[in-house]
Amino acid sequence: MKQRPNLVFSLLNVKFILIFVSLLVQKAFCAFEFEANGASNNALGGTHFTFSAKNWLPENSFLSVQNTGLPKISVSFRRKFGLTELQQGTFGISLQKFKTDFALGGNFFGDEIYRETELFLASGYTVLQNFKIGGILRTHSLKIKNYGSETTFSLDFESLATFGNFCLSTSFTNVTFSEIKNDKLPQVFVSSFCWKATEKIIFVAELEKDVLFPTSYHFGTEFQAVKNFCLRFGTQTNPEIFSAGFGLNFKDYVFDYSFAKHRELGATNEFTFSVKF
Repeated sequence: MKQRPNLVFSLLNVKFILIFVSLLVQKAFCAFEFEANGASNNALGGTHFTFSAKNWLPENSFLSVQNTGLPKISVSFRRKFGLTELQQGTFGISLQKFKTDFALGGNFFGDEIYRETELFLASGYTVLQNFKIGGILRTHSLKIKNYGSETTFSLDFESLATFGNFCLSTSFTNVTFSEIKNDKLPQVFVSSFCWKATEKIIFVAELEKDVLFPTSYHFGTEFQAVKNFCLRFGTQTNPEIFSAGFGLNFKDYVFDYSFAKHRELGATNEFTFSVKF
């Protein structure tokens, strides 16, 4: 009877160590790690392609470069490496009015011991026929059990240019140099290049540079196998991850799935469901 609390305590220590190591390998030295959201992006090598893709807008699929402008609601869920402590959920609402894209949403990460919550409001405007610019205002709330909580704000800038079958997207996060718990939020420059090779095949290559970490490269391709169904494959460096997935479109409903495999930490499955209205 007296040994049971010690055993539980030891198991909890091992559990927290595993979580810490996984976060360390993922370059998460500070809160609110910069990463792609949504099954479609993560199946394509964790890319952040297209305007406002980091908000995980529903129209960030490669076959959706030409935004329909229809309002859309999406929800997504994943559990990194199968760990409950690393589960993440995301929701987003997007619409287009007066040549301007709007988005509202948020996401959560962690559990009752360590929790990150983020809300965002984004807007993008068509400056020229083939050129968009935009900004994203975010609130970041961090809560650690027995250590209190803190909230801060940050601002991102993005741009998207299209040239026939080619697209170039650039962005920079946290231009406000915001901090939380004395740690600076990630500042990352991303440049993505997309090529629509045929009506059914699209390729993307992306460079991601965090000011504190080595450059990461992302590559992905999407292939429309049959009508309303596409296959996706991708890879990335730093960390080395291989991914795949698919997208299924039925009238106003879209279901996306991704499988990403980390060499040391294992697999992550993500599911995304979207509906137009």
